[in-house]
Amino acid sequence: DGFNNRNPRGAAAQARPNLNAMQEFKMEVSGFSAEYGRMAGGIMNMVLRSGTNQFHGDVFYYVRNNLIDSRSYFDPEKLKLNRHNFGATFHGPVYIPKLYNGRSRTFFMYSWERYHQLVGLTGLSHVPTPLERQGNFTQSLNQLGKPVNVTDPLNSNQPFPNNQIPASRYNPVSVNLLPYYPLPNRPGNYNYISTTNDKDTWDSHIIKIDHRFNENNSVSYRYQVRFNDTSNPFAGENYLGNFGNLVDDKRSIMGLDYTHLFTPTFLMEFRTGFSRNTEYDSTVWAGRDMAKELGFVGSTTDPDLLGFPRVTMTDYATIGSTANMPVEFHVTDIQNGVKFTWVKSRHNMKWGFDLSRVRFNQPYFNNNRGTFNFQDRWTGHSMADFLLGMLQSATRNVGWSRNYMRAWSMGAYFNDD
Repeated sequence: DGFNNRNPRGAAAQARPNLNAMQEFKMEVSGFSAEYGRMAGGIMNMVLRSGTNQFHGDVFYYVRNNLIDSRSYFDPEKLKLNRHNFGATFHGPVYIPKLYNGRSRTFFMYSWERYHQLVGLTGLSHVPTPLERQGNFTQSLNQLGKPVNVTDPLNSNQPFPNNQIPASRYNPVSVNLLPYYPLPNRPGNYNYISTTNDKDTWDSHIIKIDHRFNENNSVSYRYQVRFNDTSNPFAGENYLGNFGNLVDDKRSIMGLDYTHLFTPTFLMEFRTGFSRNTEYDSTVWAGRDMAKELGFVGSTTDPDLLGFPRVTMTDYATIGSTANMPVEFHVTDIQNGVKFTWVKSRHNMKWGFDLSRVRFNQPYFNNNRGTFNFQDRWTGHSMADFLLGMLQSATRNVGWSRNYMRAWSMGAYFNDD
């Protein structure tokens, strides 16, 4: 409806109109009017429904499931798929019995849409074998696929007897971490397949009010809010399925138009409004002091940043939450603009001015819990390094930065068709 729906943070759509609230849309990939300039690429122009002098309503329900699906090649069984998309729209004149009759003057449109999906996912990874968990590397291979002889870095790099690391040498933190690696459940190099469910839900509400003061003056107001609640079980390329992320994403857009006709061929439109996106991403382990439970020293104690540290081991699945969590940001784009349209002879002229104020707040919490990396530097095998607690590297950011970004954007245009 004439408002910029582009998210300043990621350039995608700030809010997506409900299916049955749409009156029409138009996609222009080139040669579009100067009033839509600003960015290269295509322009998607969407117009919402308005009410009429009669009450109308509709409902819809779309469902898809795995009833007649087949099992994918790598999946141990047919995965779940339950997708439900439904909603309703109601519009007409604003009518309050004995108080107000808006016929031919005031109209409304309300739309609600909900989406719920549960889809099964599988992930392949490599986890320590039962022998390796016991410190026995007689059947283990190196990165070149050849048998490995683990050596003792604290004994002049002499081989461990029988390729076996004594349990007395295990690092206590490694012992606490080991249960978070599942046992293999399939043969081959990718010896573990995990199956989990990805749940995504959103609710979207739109209200639109149109009012005609007279033949030459009218206003239009619309507001949409959409609540997204999604998950990512395999976040950070962690295919064990138990260190996923949760996303709480709220998006809204509001606008008010005033239109004045000087003559039937000369009109002015004034717009003011805003779009807003607030999001908070966290992990399934958020709020739990796993560093303390596992025995890590030096991790964060900030209650808002607690969770599972990230542990990587060459050629093995990663355990722990993604390092950049939590992610929190607030993006607001306050918009004002005026447009004139004049149809004169064979000319259709448009000119106007746009003013936008972007406010972008995002604290930077990256890697406060710490990232701990094991390779094959010390013993010749990354799992042996892990059991001994001998790191290749350990990194952690202490504290976090608070970022505030502000930007003005101004544009003027003239277009003659």
